[in-house]
Amino acid sequence: MIVDITGEIINKLYKIAPNSNFYRDNVKGGFKQPAFLVNLVSMSLQKQFFKNQDRTYYYQVIYMPEDEDNPSTELLAMNDLIMDNFDVLDGFALIKDLNIQTKDNLLYIDFDVPVRADYVDKNAKQGSLKYQGGLKEDGQ
Repeated sequence: MIVDITGEIINKLYKIAPNSNFYRDNVKGGFKQPAFLVNLVSMSLQKQFFKNQDRTYYYQVIYMPEDEDNPSTELLAMNDLIMDNFDVLDGFALIKDLNIQTKDNLLYIDFDVPVRADYVDKNAKQGSLKYQGGLKEDGQ
């Protein structure tokens, strides 16, 4: 099963702030605010037994408020909403190491998404079985 983690993050943010716009990339001409820009910063991988992997995806989300002249109230409200509700990607993974900073009238939201990727071998385990024998009868 391949999952679009960035898409799952956008779905979760949409549930928190449905009146916002969501972007994966910079947009020529700018963003329509309020807006979230979701960036995958980096990934790490630790190999485990049987080709399984522990992966961690590091994200930064930037929230741009609608009111550019007086953003403080809006940024504080969104900060609280994120802290209270942005904890699990529904039925998929936990949000870890959530860190929120306000800088230049923007909200910077940094976090990790740890995932365990289990290897699935789709080959047949046993094609055929040759059996010779029978049942033992009454103590023989």
